[in-house]
Amino acid sequence: MVVARAFQRNGLGTTLAKYLVRHAISVGLDEMVGEVIDNQVGARRAFERLGFHPEAVLKGHVKDIHGMKRDLVILANDVSHIWEKMEAMVADFSPTFGG
Repeated sequence: MVVARAFQRNGLGTTLAKYLVRHAISVGLDEMVGEVIDNQVGARRAFERLGFHPEAVLKGHVKDIHGMKRDLVILANDVSHIWEKMEAMVADFSPTFGG
């Protein structure tokens, strides 16, 4: 996801990421993966607030617009536990769910 510079720092990226996480949960995905460049502190913070955590760092994997090599941070979010909690809630309140 890329947010145009004119719209950055207004919460648009965070809002888009929230919708993506909600959609992932609603369709039953187990895990989401995001990538940020090491100097994208705001983007990384937004992902971490949504439950993403660092999985790997690829050193010097990306060149920025100035030709400088940057680290690529791979973040993951296991959303399956959220899906399982939702299913458990439905099972607790529905006599026909799960048999």
